[in-house]
Amino acid sequence: MGRYFDIEPHIAGLRRFALALVLQRNDTSEATARRADAIVQRCVASAMATGEATTAGDMRLLLLNAAIQHNRARLRQEKFFAGSEPMAGRHYCNAAAEAESMPPEQRATRKAMAQLPVDCREVMLLVVLAELSYVDAAQILGLSLSETFARLTRARLAFGGALGQQLEAGMAAPGDNGRQVAGMHGPRRAAAQHLRLVK
Repeated sequence: MGRYFDIEPHIAGLRRFALALVLQRNDTSEATARRADAIVQRCVASAMATGEATTAGDMRLLLLNAAIQHNRARLRQEKFFAGSEPMAGRHYCNAAAEAESMPPEQRATRKAMAQLPVDCREVMLLVVLAELSYVDAAQILGLSLSETFARLTRARLAFGGALGQQLEAGMAAPGDNGRQVAGMHGPRRAAAQHLRLVK
């Protein structure tokens, strides 16, 4: 039980990280939450099973690394058993309705994040959302620093482009202040500015 007290302070941040990690296009909030919670539970279980003594910082890195590994395993399993079929029917309608009820910036951010390839999303979330150093992010991803920089640059450009498209598409919507956001921050600052809206 003592081990859990080392883990507990990190659970809220881990869940926020997992929610952004598992986003899918046209996804329902309920489905996203289920996948994220499953990952958090696996991370906690694997951390509890680790007998090594860890500092608070090391525990956080251990949990974030576990989240990425469990999500990769989930994606491999889903691809093997089901492939990637588009959502349809009632689930698609629910996803569309939920998206429409969100504030414009949050809706645009979620859609842009869902469009990122997994490798780009991982590095973006580690550096921007989890605020890890480049060294720690590279260690978790198993990359060199130069590879991490290159992937992060590619991720920021892809996210900025996707976010810009989402905001452009929503500019004509009543009450949408996408034009102001896009004009003030641009694609690169938009990444850091809006990732906190991914919940």
